[in-house]
Amino acid sequence: MRRGGEFSVVDVETLAAASVAAHVDQLGFGPYQVLVLLCVGGSILAESVEMGATEPLHRSLSKAYALSEAMQTALPMCCYTGSAIGVAISGVISDALGRKRALVLSNALIVGVLFAMVALPESVSYEIIPLLRFVSGLAAAIGGTAGICLAAESCPSDFRTNMMFGIAAIGATGYLVSSIGLMIFMPHFGEDPSDNWRHFCLFLAAPAAAASVGVCFFVSESPTFSAVKGDEASVQSTLGYIAALNSSPLAGNVRIPRIYKQRANNRTVWSVSEDIRKVFSQYRLFIFALCVVDAAKGFMTAGSSYLWPQLFAKLQTTSSIGPSWLNILASLSPLIGLAIGNRLTCGSNGLSFSIWSLTAAVALGALTIPSMAGDPASLLACVIGVKLCYGPMSALMLLLKVETFPTDVRAHAFAFITLASKVGCVAGPTLAEAMRGKESWNNSDLASFIGRLAAFSVVCCCGGLAIPSNRSSGKPLPDYVAKMSSQGVQGYEGEIYCTFDDPQGIGELEQHITPPIQSC
Repeated sequence: MRRGGEFSVVDVETLAAASVAAHVDQLGFGPYQVLVLLCVGGSILAESVEMGATEPLHRSLSKAYALSEAMQTALPMCCYTGSAIGVAISGVISDALGRKRALVLSNALIVGVLFAMVALPESVSYEIIPLLRFVSGLAAAIGGTAGICLAAESCPSDFRTNMMFGIAAIGATGYLVSSIGLMIFMPHFGEDPSDNWRHFCLFLAAPAAAASVGVCFFVSESPTFSAVKGDEASVQSTLGYIAALNSSPLAGNVRIPRIYKQRANNRTVWSVSEDIRKVFSQYRLFIFALCVVDAAKGFMTAGSSYLWPQLFAKLQTTSSIGPSWLNILASLSPLIGLAIGNRLTCGSNGLSFSIWSLTAAVALGALTIPSMAGDPASLLACVIGVKLCYGPMSALMLLLKVETFPTDVRAHAFAFITLASKVGCVAGPTLAEAMRGKESWNNSDLASFIGRLAAFSVVCCCGGLAIPSNRSSGKPLPDYVAKMSSQGVQGYEGEIYCTFDDPQGIGELEQHITPPIQSC
């Protein structure tokens, strides 16, 4: 900020968000952040539990209602189409309703759909079942964007990496929880009439219901989001709640300039289009780079996850350990990888992401050698090596997405980049099915597909090095923030932060700052 030259510039919007982010940092990490971790992690777990049971649940529904082959094919398509649309609109919903309300809406819809499936009569219109699966996929996708933004904006900068790794770890246990539910209620994976899919749906609804209650009663709205929306009362209430739970003193009140309150009050439904335009006009290079990297990560993780059971099945006659046990052993790897990744950081998040991506590429490259893919011990070692990278890559990508963009456009950018990831997630298994023969893989096609997976891992590695990112200890969420306390400038009953983007609001701002601004 400069006063006394040819111009004076202040970004009032980032000023409000940055001063709140500074208060969040001062309050530290405590019980409130643990509650956010559990509630948001529980919401992500609810999504992974529901999605992890998609195939056996669809099989049970198909048998229970004698669905045609075309209708059976439509069930997963409706679910994943709903998921893609949910991701596409999740940014708009998170900004329109707020992070907390969007997350509660997501969990409530998941619970409502699963209860509706439990209550389905024996005779029902065939169109109802695909519709319910569509809504289920849509609801689960909305919660991911809202939850991650809420967690990132409610956590001190120095602990944001731990928060993202913790959420990813809780979410990764969803597939294990889903496996336990299948073992109890559907031990035949939907193939036998004795499988109780209605009770299994109640089991699936439990995590979403618990997370919804937790978010409603124990978590407040994101303070930085409330700041950029001009809601001073909500900001003060949230910071006071965090201070009380963390037993930390709140350093003064937060005040938001009247000019920005007026901007927030003048927003209409059409303001969303302006926000989206701002995302792509100011951050198009960041978005393009992150879209490429996240899509490549999605292709690698989804394609390889789809491949592992098929490779284990090929060893059924040569291995003393059954394919299901090999798969279970390998499935523990992402959790171990998250534990390692949270403790071993390598400078910036981008560099850490590149190292994990390179590790996955090396392990995948080893599997292109026929002797490695044909030996049970070598195959298991390579699969574990790749799956160790799943968790850290996902957590670090979350950090890159939430810390690259300021609060007012974070949800929109996050949603768009995640949509690109969904495209990669669909493309990986689709290409695997296209390249596989009718019965099983031949060695040349298998090596070709694994080579493509390794190539996409290399794309992730290069992208992680190319994307500017902060050090792993975290940074203030609004970008390009300069701290003015070193200049002796005080205001808003606390420290002032500024950026250099918006030429409006200087007159209003000066009314709140004492002494007058000289330089920054």
